[in-house]
Amino acid sequence: MRKIFKSPCKTFLTAVPVGADYIAFSDFRQMLNKTNSCIPYKTGNSSFDSTLSSFKFSGTVKLSKGQFLELDFGKSASFDTVSLWESGDNCASFKLSAYLDGEWKTVYRQDRILCFHTCYLGKITAKKLRLEIIDCKNDVALRGLYIYKSEQGKDDFKVSQYLRLDQQNFNELINDEGFSGYYDTVTDVILFEEAFIDENAEIAFNHSEELFASQLETLREIIGERKVKIWCCLFFDRKNKDGQRDHNLTKNFVNENIVKISHSIKSFTEKYSLYGIDYDWEFPRTLSQWKAYSLIVERTSKFTKVSVALPPWGIMFDSHTVNSIEHVNLMAYDLFDMAGDHSNSFICGYNAICKVLNAGFKKEQILLGIPTYGRTVDRSEYAWPSVRDDCKDNGMWNNTIQFEYKDLKTGKTKTSKAYLNSYAQVRDKTALSFDIGIGGVMLFRAFCDAPYTNPFCLHKAVNEVILSKSKNNK
Repeated sequence: MRKIFKSPCKTFLTAVPVGADYIAFSDFRQMLNKTNSCIPYKTGNSSFDSTLSSFKFSGTVKLSKGQFLELDFGKSASFDTVSLWESGDNCASFKLSAYLDGEWKTVYRQDRILCFHTCYLGKITAKKLRLEIIDCKNDVALRGLYIYKSEQGKDDFKVSQYLRLDQQNFNELINDEGFSGYYDTVTDVILFEEAFIDENAEIAFNHSEELFASQLETLREIIGERKVKIWCCLFFDRKNKDGQRDHNLTKNFVNENIVKISHSIKSFTEKYSLYGIDYDWEFPRTLSQWKAYSLIVERTSKFTKVSVALPPWGIMFDSHTVNSIEHVNLMAYDLFDMAGDHSNSFICGYNAICKVLNAGFKKEQILLGIPTYGRTVDRSEYAWPSVRDDCKDNGMWNNTIQFEYKDLKTGKTKTSKAYLNSYAQVRDKTALSFDIGIGGVMLFRAFCDAPYTNPFCLHKAVNEVILSKSKNNK
């Protein structure tokens, strides 16, 4: 096997026999329960169509802007994923090219590696592969690379979707494939910002119960025979006289009214034949507040299914409460890295999953949250570009746009770079979730995504990976 560098490199890549000195999928999954740090080894399995070896670095390969690492397999091999590890965060842009039909063709492109990066390519059969650094701040210290063909996965991978009923008249969407097509991908739809528990411990509606009932009925008609479970997110947090969330008031409210709250929720779920209730308390901090959260979760779980939306930090549910929850909609978004990028592939992918596993949840309970909107690098609270409205020309790979918005405090119009998850990055996050073995992904939220008829709709990106990895697609 040959290793080719565009310019001389002092560190070399070594080939090792399949099965020797590398971590297989099963071991990788076990290690996820034990660490928050990036695992400095290869991932994947060895089910190639040829005798392609796995790879191991003897040291670190440093690549400058314009340099590439070329791998010559000796014969054609099939693979669909490349995992990369970088020491530091110097890569600003890279691409993977395969030697196909006598020429080099770009099969993948993204911005940063960010310590660990899963690159989902789709099925590729080639004799050679190149990793090229397009741009970087300093030399990119590549300390791990693995090329693999995914194991055929399970067929119970979940895709939850948060959906507001007030965004459009659903009667106008009955024959609209741009909307109904979402439910070829979605397994669990969560009605969001539609209902809440009021001060009397009864179910109230943000718009009206008539709108809720009518839109829900039409949504069921649109879903048709597809197996999609319908949940409703219920907010129950209380606010002080200034209109600010008060977590102690919420705690006291739950503890003092839990019997009536439980009765109200039970009647609500039965009336509308809901599969379950989703909770989103943002965010309890003290142990006593988390105990109140546990109380409402456990009581509700006695008569319906329960899911919760949780951030990847500060979780204090005990094991009994954890076991009462069907799945966690992991809020892996609205997090910024040092560069100002929103919901990047590492902090809001692999690292977020690790943190929730360390909080005691099982892999199959976790759905990795993926945003269908972006944030500006200046972190403005007034700038929320969406894939539907602001990324029509982004194509497959691009995660950034220049976004103009009005600062409501100053009245001034500003322009800032905004970061959104591209089609490619959503495929990467879905592939990572599938390969690690967590329960699925969560899309937040429906009408921020492009219509399903758009070739770069993020729901469609998720579905592409699921179809390629399902047991029934050998």
